Amino acid sequence: MRLHFNRLLSSFIVCGVLAGLAVPSTVRGGAGSDGPDPARVRLHPEAAKPSTVVADFNDDGFADLAVADAAEGTLAIRLGDGTRRYAPSATLQIDAGRTILGAGDFNGDGFADLAVVNWQTRFVTLWMNDRAGSFQPVAAVGIPSGVDAVAVRDLDGDGLADLVMEGGVSNLALALRSEWLGTPEASIRFALSEAPAGSASVEPVIRSEPDAALAGPTVASLSLSPPTIQGGSGGTSTATVTLSAPSPAGGTNLTLSSSITDLAASQPDLSIPAGASSGSFIVGTNLKFRRYSGLAFTVTITASANGSSKSAILSVTAQPKPADINGDSTQRHGTVCGSVFPARNGEGGILYQCFDGPDFGTVGKCTFKQECLSFGCQTKPSSNFTFVDVCATSAPYPITLAPSYVVGGNSSQATAFLNQPAPANGADVYFFSSDYQLANVPVFNHVEPGGTSIATTVTTTPVASPAFAAITVNAENPQPSGHVGTRAGLRWLAVVPSGTCVPTTCAAQGSNCGTISDGCGGTLSCGTCTSPETCGGAGTPNVCGTCAATSCAIEGKDCGTIADGCGGFLSCGTCTSPETCGGAGTPNVCGCTALSCSAQGKNCGVISDSCGGTLACGTCSAPQTCGGGSVPNVCGGGNATLTVTATGRRRERVLSAPAGINVAVGSSQTATFGVGTSITLSATNGRDVIWSGVCSSGGQKRKTCTFVLNGNSSETANVQ
Repeated sequence: MRLHFNRLLSSFIVCGVLAGLAVPSTVRGGAGSDGPDPARVRLHPEAAKPSTVVADFNDDGFADLAVADAAEGTLAIRLGDGTRRYAPSATLQIDAGRTILGAGDFNGDGFADLAVVNWQTRFVTLWMNDRAGSFQPVAAVGIPSGVDAVAVRDLDGDGLADLVMEGGVSNLALALRSEWLGTPEASIRFALSEAPAGSASVEPVIRSEPDAALAGPTVASLSLSPPTIQGGSGGTSTATVTLSAPSPAGGTNLTLSSSITDLAASQPDLSIPAGASSGSFIVGTNLKFRRYSGLAFTVTITASANGSSKSAILSVTAQPKPADINGDSTQRHGTVCGSVFPARNGEGGILYQCFDGPDFGTVGKCTFKQECLSFGCQTKPSSNFTFVDVCATSAPYPITLAPSYVVGGNSSQATAFLNQPAPANGADVYFFSSDYQLANVPVFNHVEPGGTSIATTVTTTPVASPAFAAITVNAENPQPSGHVGTRAGLRWLAVVPSGTCVPTTCAAQGSNCGTISDGCGGTLSCGTCTSPETCGGAGTPNVCGTCAATSCAIEGKDCGTIADGCGGFLSCGTCTSPETCGGAGTPNVCGCTALSCSAQGKNCGVISDSCGGTLACGTCSAPQTCGGGSVPNVCGGGNATLTVTATGRRRERVLSAPAGINVAVGSSQTATFGVGTSITLSATNGRDVIWSGVCSSGGQKRKTCTFVLNGNSSETANVQ
């Protein structure tokens, strides 16, 4: 049934600061705002586009503001004092892109909460009021595209605000009903449905023609068991659909769908045989879907037949955020895009904060910082070992999948997008799959000069139950500065079984030996090979052939031992010093990695680069001389002062080795040491210290800090 909106604004919300309409300074008794009665204001799509909402967030009777910055991906909370002044209270990180806001009491605690609708990601995220001037995200729901107006109202009289959405162009009319569950894991959820006809918020549009007569039984009910899945478990739910009458001869075909196929998916259709009045199917969930978000999700599963449909809500609880990933062992740090060095082990489209390891050569850790849902994650030029990658703030998102839901054995098209035309030498694009057996995609692709996108085919294999593969892209993106960065993103591909499975054949798969899957849970025996051929001998699985051994030259190897591809091994030679086998990082290839002056701890004179060459490490400033401190190629000699200021925990002291510094917390001390002296600082009683100055711990707690004194220096020790 088509619907239109009338009198949609709730007692909590004015959607946006409308042109020519001042923001009210009070919200009296929680029953409205200054100006026209909200219950009598008709919501127009253009009125809801500003990313601003007015509500009383701290229950002081004065109007407050929530203002979204679509470009920066922030949501500013400002609290009013009744004099049209609005003081900053909190700034929340949301997805960049066009945003529409709604405010209302979604959990019945008497405080206005926020609903944030994002056009790019097509999610509504519910932010709960923490009663301390800020909000916490708790749940998200996928929605169709085209929403351009929202309103908040209690549609069903349960005392909880519900969210109503309208799409003026696409004739959308949807309601998100709040349901209080009363558990810490999922205290509230949204259920997506068509906005109800005859409610106080919407009115039915009179149909110009009556519905056509329905042929065959209709869908009477749809249920899920269990109705709730633990997030991150990859659990399944059994859906049972019941018809209004037994299926006639030939059976009844139902179409199945999910509102978020990235998270929960099933076979596309179901056939209920003649004489039966019910059937079941499995809904599988994606254990890694938005696993960093900390959000609970609700998915609408729908079954349709003969012009009728019924839906059921599947709740997926919030899952614990994943553990930190390994970063780099050479003290690289800062904000880094997942799937890009040094956070290669991370997830595409996620921004990480990477930290130094305890010392050079020890792997540091990278922790989650932000989801880059709207436009992907963009690398920026690093400064030495400091990385400054960001969530991109402008279109396009770097990857699409069409379709993103396929029956196993069918293919999808992955398209990578650049934000600028490729330069004169083109741009490289790399696709990756989290499960190459399920969904295989060519890794390397090249965009020709001037191009802005490239497409490739993702092939899938038949499955017996729903499965999910993450398709990640790292796309070179020219920047206005001339820097060629990488934009990383991820899309999920849902691969599901066919509702009516037709077994494949050996001939159809091009196989003539061994055993293969028939695509429907069974197997096929495709025969044997005649000697000297073997099954897969020429490198193609399940195809008879004679193995052709590779060579060291073909494989590009010149040292060590490699497999010949036919069960044997090849000796590819040895390397001439100073090169070693794999020394430049490529296995079975002779090479050498040159060491810099800083990597060898040298700062003067000429030294070997460990690869047969030499390095000039500079000169010393008087009174220092090269090696003057008894350390070759290190400036030393003469004296220098070290001033240490101790702060933090009282009754502790900071000491030096060699002796010279013995300073109490709350004071400073200066001591003289020979230039080039290696000094180790520590606190009494084995206390942790945050070091800054000539010796820095990068904000991390460390018990000691060691450095070489090359001149007058100072250090601050914050004893923990």
